[in-house]
Amino acid sequence: MLADVAKLASLLTVRRWALLAIDDCEERFYLGDNPVVLQDIENPSAEGEIGLDMKGVEVFLPLSPTFALYMICPTIGKEIVEGYKKKYNDDFY
Repeated sequence: MLADVAKLASLLTVRRWALLAIDDCEERFYLGDNPVVLQDIENPSAEGEIGLDMKGVEVFLPLSPTFALYMICPTIGKEIVEGYKKKYNDDFY
């Protein structure tokens, strides 16, 4: 069991985390008994299992109707940061 906790911890720590906020909008994050959402942005129409160790998987965890934690795939996160670096001449991060 400790090995499972260590693996989960390593999968979470390599992700970039962001706090998403909604304001000036009628849309809200849904809360419920099972609020964590995993979404595969690499292959959104694929069927089957999805997990934190797969490339392209994003994680959303609503904290309130207006705030959520967002954890992006490390590979996709790196691509986004590299894109910002090119756009802003490495003055980003």
